[in-house]
Amino acid sequence: MFKNKVIERITNEFGIPARQTVKVTAWNVGSNLGLVVQTDQPNKEDHAFVWLPYPPDTESLPEIALEYPAESGRHSNTYPSPGLERGKPALKLIVTSN
Repeated sequence: MFKNKVIERITNEFGIPARQTVKVTAWNVGSNLGLVVQTDQPNKEDHAFVWLPYPPDTESLPEIALEYPAESGRHSNTYPSPGLERGKPALKLIVTSN
């Protein structure tokens, strides 16, 4: 499954996850930077959802990103990760290739 490949690649880069649940695998990359792979969705075998904090205004957004404003809801298991707390904007990347 593609999600497992994404998790393996991130683990190789950042080490063992800080948190694993039935629905997400999460890393604390820095004090203000969490990275979350959603494992309960999508149901497509060739896609993965990766959640990241919204970047500073000077950085461009990837084309594969969906923007989630601070006031909008999102996957609740993203909130414990640094930079993804409730009330902060986030990005959901829809990853389909290496």
